[in-house]
Amino acid sequence: MQENGKITLSQFVLIILIISPLLFPPIGRLFNVLLRIEDIICLCILPLLFSYQPKAKKNILILLYLLHLFSIVWSMFYGYIFLDVPFSQRDLRGLIKYSQYLFVIWYIFHINTDHFVKKISPILVFSSFFILSIASVQYFDLFSLAEKTGLLYGAKHHVDAMIAIPEHRIVITGQNSHTGSILALFLLIFNFITYQYKRKILNLILSLLLFLALLSTGTRVTLFAFALFVVLALFVGIKTAKFRSNILLFTSIAILLAFSIPFYDRMTNRLSHGLETLDRERIRSFAGQARRGKWDIIEDQYKQSKIFGWGPAKGIFDRSIDSDYLLILRRGGIVGLAIIMFYIYYVPIKFIKNRKLLYFKSKDYYLLGLLTFYFGIVGSVTMLTSPNFYSGSQAFLLYIIVSTLVYKEMKQLLHSRTARGSALIKVKKQREKSYRDFNYT
Repeated sequence: MQENGKITLSQFVLIILIISPLLFPPIGRLFNVLLRIEDIICLCILPLLFSYQPKAKKNILILLYLLHLFSIVWSMFYGYIFLDVPFSQRDLRGLIKYSQYLFVIWYIFHINTDHFVKKISPILVFSSFFILSIASVQYFDLFSLAEKTGLLYGAKHHVDAMIAIPEHRIVITGQNSHTGSILALFLLIFNFITYQYKRKILNLILSLLLFLALLSTGTRVTLFAFALFVVLALFVGIKTAKFRSNILLFTSIAILLAFSIPFYDRMTNRLSHGLETLDRERIRSFAGQARRGKWDIIEDQYKQSKIFGWGPAKGIFDRSIDSDYLLILRRGGIVGLAIIMFYIYYVPIKFIKNRKLLYFKSKDYYLLGLLTFYFGIVGSVTMLTSPNFYSGSQAFLLYIIVSTLVYKEMKQLLHSRTARGSALIKVKKQREKSYRDFNYT
């Protein structure tokens, strides 16, 4: 944004990158690959901009993500050469999918984002209203549009589960109920922390309604991630009695909503199902033949290549895996998992160390920092039993955008503080030299 408040073309592109994974449905398939608007921007528009200004500013995020891409390529060729993995064009498609995020990181570092950050709040509030509208249509089948809106965003088998009785797991604007749930969680976290710091009752109401939308997806792991967010909020942020009492009040209302009509039966059934299947053998028995087959293949493949994995290996493994961690371990091994987890946690850890500096400089960036911290932690938790954060491109793109914005601001503030410190040291040395010269004469 410029000083007059007008939106420049470059910043309009970034706005689309934020709202597209939240609101826009896929636009079709290309070479049997689901194509979204943000994919076109990242793969077509941003590379063109990069060609005009290819020199990237040095920063650790670009280096970390380049290391992540290198680990993918290394594992891919390691599988081809040493594990006899057959070549598949879908392996390259996966590499292209993750490569597009590198341009997003580069792009954010090359545009002015100071005034833009102030516009993120109304954008996410509008997105909250939109998602709640879609969730209401799907859950209550308003105007008989539940199936149509479900097919607009998700696959048919997920829509069948959505309109079934008693399952009725809505997808909201995600490709499936898992992705829809973490999009709702992203907006829930934003609205709640905004309420805590700006005291707008609208954000509190939106948080509670988004919690209901999250419940309607029927995703247990995201519900557990929400509980983790509440615990983290008690210890990271303003540590006052009023702040903590607000969190406890919000949690109490959320629990009452969770176990009220019409959610009570569904929540108790799904939670009891989850508790009954904690044991490994019960899990395998409960999962059925298809899932047991997936886990057996993953276990065998991981034992054969623990360090570097097999690469995408879509020529020999053509089924989805119900865990981002297992997927990354099979594809990239221990090395690949360590690199991507370091990337995910780098900015949240950096924010915790420098949150006071960010708080006194800009409240908007501070709120984005809290959003990055909470969403990075709880998002990594959802990776345990569902591929809806890292593999779910909608959620991961949102995390990359907010984390890059926060890191960019922290880097600038730290650089300014270092520069001021160096200038003060230089002035002090000059004064000491003048003092010595004066005494000498």
